[in-house]
Amino acid sequence: MNKVFAYSMALAMIGFIIMMFAFISSFPLWLLWNLVVPPIFGLSKITILQAFGLWLLIIIIRDTRLDMNKLINAQMGDYNNDWYYSVLKKNYRA
Repeated sequence: MNKVFAYSMALAMIGFIIMMFAFISSFPLWLLWNLVVPPIFGLSKITILQAFGLWLLIIIIRDTRLDMNKLINAQMGDYNNDWYYSVLKKNYRA
C-alpha cells in the first residue's frame, strides 16, 4: 500500500509540473492576445488552453531550420558552392 501511494504521489507531482510549465509558457501569449488582438482585429478572446496550443504551434514552426549551404552542396556539389561564394564576395544580395 505504501508503494502505491508513493507512485501515485510521484505521478501527481509530474502532472503538476507539466501543468505549471504549460501555464507559465502560455500565459504571456494568452495575455497579449486577449489585450491586443480582439480590439484591433475583432477576433474573439482565447482560453489558456488555446494559448498553449498556439504556443506549441509557434515552437514547431519556428524550430524547422533550412540551411541553404547544405542544400546547395547536396544538389550541385562544389561547382555551385564556388559560384555561391563568388556572388557573396561581390555583395550581390537580394
